[in-house]
Amino acid sequence: MSDKAGASEQWLGLAYVYHHLGHLAEARRHYHEGLALEFLLTHYRCAILLGILCLEEDQALEAQHHGTRGIDLCQALLDKTPNLVRPLYSLALVYLGNRQADDALATYRRALEVCSAQGVVRDALQDVQLLRRISPAVAKVDEVTQLLEAARGRIVG
Repeated sequence: MSDKAGASEQWLGLAYVYHHLGHLAEARRHYHEGLALEFLLTHYRCAILLGILCLEEDQALEAQHHGTRGIDLCQALLDKTPNLVRPLYSLALVYLGNRQADDALATYRRALEVCSAQGVVRDALQDVQLLRRISPAVAKVDEVTQLLEAARGRIVG
């Protein structure tokens, strides 16, 4: 793994933990550090998760900017390799955060067809939990959660 790859994954990982803990200023700083490296395999996640953080902070225009950037980056990856698991789930997440519920559900279903491994579905559920902190409530979060939990239940049960 290159230094750039390792550093970008570290920034993303730290940002994600801070984000889940509610330390939004630290999360924001680390997402920006990850974005600055422009590493292909983490750049889209930093953009999408930063967009969700902006929604949580009621920064709609900035959220839209990062969300659109994340969609573009995911689409570019998926145009080349349509079954990349992480970009598929991330694309579904950003659609959900952007209140494009039908696109989100369709993309989650497609992602589950590509990969419904327990760890992948668990990670997707953790991502969706970030959207539960946004007000007003994001439509279809419960439906997406049920879809992912049902997939996880088929694997476990």
